[in-house]
Amino acid sequence: MKRALLLLFSFLIIYPLRGQKLDEFFVQSTAYISYLIKKDNKMWSSSGTGFLVFIEKNTITHTGRMYLVTNKHVLPKSSESKTITVKVPFETEKDTTFIEFNVDIYNKDSTLNSFVKFHKNKNTDVAAIDITAIVLYKNLRISSIPSQLLLRKSDYKKHKIGLGDEVFIIGYPSSIYDKRSVMPIVRQGIISSNPYKEFYFNNAFMDKDSTLPNPLDGFLVDGSIFPGSSGSLVLLKAATEIDLEFTVSRESPFVLGIISKNFNNNKDQSIGLGLVFSSECIWEVLNEFK
Repeated sequence: MKRALLLLFSFLIIYPLRGQKLDEFFVQSTAYISYLIKKDNKMWSSSGTGFLVFIEKNTITHTGRMYLVTNKHVLPKSSESKTITVKVPFETEKDTTFIEFNVDIYNKDSTLNSFVKFHKNKNTDVAAIDITAIVLYKNLRISSIPSQLLLRKSDYKKHKIGLGDEVFIIGYPSSIYDKRSVMPIVRQGIISSNPYKEFYFNNAFMDKDSTLPNPLDGFLVDGSIFPGSSGSLVLLKAATEIDLEFTVSRESPFVLGIISKNFNNNKDQSIGLGLVFSSECIWEVLNEFK
């Protein structure tokens, strides 16, 4: 009996405990993206979420390129607007504010600017913008996520990522944010489909939206996803493990992907599910930059 109890106790104390505090720089690396559309002689605002990623090019000087990652559909069509406004939180112990700058998505002739890249698969809703020149020219003091934290799918098993794992979802649902600092809203959810395999949508989904990527290179999350969440960062909650010697280790809170849309039922009510394109899709776009 004592042996059985010991084995049970051993199992319990080495189980990963998810639900850790979020590192602040992930929040400060989130961007509020908006632009104005003129329609029926009125100006309308469209908005969504993005996040900043830094790829180190020189390990000695620690210099590299900074990118704004978002969805294709968060960015305007050339007929709607050629420029987006980006707001990034900036908060210190003494200051609560935000940094704002504009990015020209299109040239004057309505062609896509060379520093804007869309995923080659038309149904993969991921885009990236190289904002390095803007950051340097304006000397912007903004946070960004190291690219090493964009987890490749080949590393999922190594880090024991699977169904039911908890994630943070960081963005601007329904354009809600702290107006002083444009701080985003942090919510949580769980991975609701197998992240190791492509997800094939059934007819119930495809009949409503034939543009869905089928199969999906990503997964679904259960996390109360609403309009405005598009482009939100999906972040694995860091896991704390306590082994038999009561030592504690914490995994990195890896970026697993980017929210693209929410799903509704036949009554147009949210069913709480969101579509996530994997970080692999983000890498495929970032690799388009030479």
